Amino acid sequence: MKLFVAMWCFVALVSGYDTYRSLADVEGFMLFEMNPMARWIVFEFGAPAFAGIKVVGTALSLGVVGWLWGWCRRWSEMCMCALCGVQLGVLLTYCRVLWEW
Repeated sequence: MKLFVAMWCFVALVSGYDTYRSLADVEGFMLFEMNPMARWIVFEFGAPAFAGIKVVGTALSLGVVGWLWGWCRRWSEMCMCALCGVQLGVLLTYCRVLWEW
């Protein structure tokens, strides 16, 4: 249970940091962002809309994983590991970009 909570917090914190960074420097975001859908959302609707969609998506995914914990722990652990892997990749991308500066 403690590991699940730690992983849940890790996903939430990295996602929050990613959202903060994308709002803090929109020009840099457009330069370094690799996701074409995210670039399109920022170009068409602006950075606040992108941040809102990101927050809703993160809350939904963490909520589903929390719900799965009560229903089927094995599935919730697999989904949480996948979420942590993606967020670790995001965090490492930020480290790579910061090291190049």
